[in-house]
Amino acid sequence: MFDLRLIDFATFEYLNSYDLGKAEVECGENTIEVVFLTESVFQGRIYVVGHSNDERCVSRDTGRQTTSITVRKDQCGVAITRSVSSFIIA
Repeated sequence: MFDLRLIDFATFEYLNSYDLGKAEVECGENTIEVVFLTESVFQGRIYVVGHSNDERCVSRDTGRQTTSITVRKDQCGVAITRSVSSFIIA
């Protein structure tokens, strides 16, 4: 499980101008990639909260409607939490 609250936009005041309709998370063996799809062209930085000065934890994109950040699982304060998916039949 990856907590998207750990990722922040450096230009937060402009966040409302982007429609973040969808975020896709891909967990690899050593990395976690989060891809954001926006209605408008994105221009700015995406970073892991508390690690905005660490280049390994920052992504910059300009002029695209798809932007992403890839973070190694052993960097940027990533904590792995394992859980079993479950469902309830009522």
